[in-house]
Amino acid sequence: MNSSSSNYQFLLAKLDGFIRKYYKNQAIRGAFYFSTGLLATYILFTLLEYNFYFSTFIITNAFVFCLLVLKPLLAYYSLGQIISHQKAAEIVGNHFSEIKDKLLNTLQLHQLSDNTFDGKELIEASINQKSLQLNPIPFGNAINLQENRKYVKFIAIPVSIILLVVLIAPEILSESTGRLLNYGT
Repeated sequence: MNSSSSNYQFLLAKLDGFIRKYYKNQAIRGAFYFSTGLLATYILFTLLEYNFYFSTFIITNAFVFCLLVLKPLLAYYSLGQIISHQKAAEIVGNHFSEIKDKLLNTLQLHQLSDNTFDGKELIEASINQKSLQLNPIPFGNAINLQENRKYVKFIAIPVSIILLVVLIAPEILSESTGRLLNYGT
């Protein structure tokens, strides 16, 4: 493997690392959204179930869990459909504006070199040069997992309401939850 190819492979490995972090971030954010939605719908359904009978609570939340948490987790492990290197390069380029065109051009040049016989050495030299310039850039920094902490406050609202209901009238939750979980009886 020549240095041109190894530099490009290193660049692709960095993009793959970015893609994994992208889906990890999606899964974390999805978990926050799902948890908030689950608790909010739990409150709504238990309060309504106390007076009426419903059976869609579990089905609805299972669907939302699959959409917001399971799908990004599967993509994180490269199962199912994931974003392309080109799309990842666009996201990274939006964060690091100074490399936006270089990164996309490097990927496009590699595609061109696969389909070209004339001037292939010149294209590979250009790929190698651009790859070397891009190697020091930490693509993973384009995603800040710590930003997901701001979603904790949304979970606090339904948790507080549940705790309030537990203190004031716990039978509302216990009776309603029993009927929701045993909706077939």
